[in-house]
Amino acid sequence: MNQALSLAVLVELYLLAQADLPARVDVIARALHSDALSIAGALLRLEARGLVDAGGCRLTMIGLVVASSSAARRRAEPHAA
Repeated sequence: MNQALSLAVLVELYLLAQADLPARVDVIARALHSDALSIAGALLRLEARGLVDAGGCRLTMIGLVVASSSAARRRAEPHAA
């Protein structure tokens, strides 16, 4: 449904793993200024695509590749002031 939220969840899982922080629905929801139900739905959509393990709230190997390249693209984009 909401592809932008799903991508943001994927990248947030990657960033949390990089920072060695716990990846839980409530943590992701807070970081993305969203509600837990929307995050849980995004995790299930990502799981259906093979990108995350929704129950464990963690990336699969394929999800890691997608998330790391998406995070790198976001870092390379110029930020509006």
